[in-house]
Amino acid sequence: PLSLSQAHHLLLARSDDGGGTALPMAKYPDPILRIPSSPVPLSAFRRRSHWRRLRSIAEALKRTAREEGAVGLAAQQCGIDASLIFIDGAVSAAGTGKGVAKRSSRNDERRDDEGGIFLVNPRIVQRSPESKMKVWTEECLVLPP
Repeated sequence: PLSLSQAHHLLLARSDDGGGTALPMAKYPDPILRIPSSPVPLSAFRRRSHWRRLRSIAEALKRTAREEGAVGLAAQQCGIDASLIFIDGAVSAAGTGKGVAKRSSRNDERRDDEGGIFLVNPRIVQRSPESKMKVWTEECLVLPP
């Protein structure tokens, strides 16, 4: 996997040649999908240049997720060794009762810079009781249907 610095340099090179900032996505059975990501170091927030580097990678994740029609995307799925995730805020639960998330037509027409959140070094700290869990149909883009 690429480090944050290597990924940033790759994005700079792509933007210079008109290639845009979308990232390649690994597909199953790519071994990179089995490698745990490394935490984003605190130094990424201490210097302005490092903060800009992290922001450019986050924006590339957002662009890639939206171009691929993904609800969320982790940096590791794009070959970047960083615990960084984009979750699109422009999705709604379908009325099927199955918990399938998909883009709503209202939000498909929004400006590209709206919606979504970035999670840096996220952790699961609590789990709902089994009785409160909902059935979910997974629609992961990196796994075969």
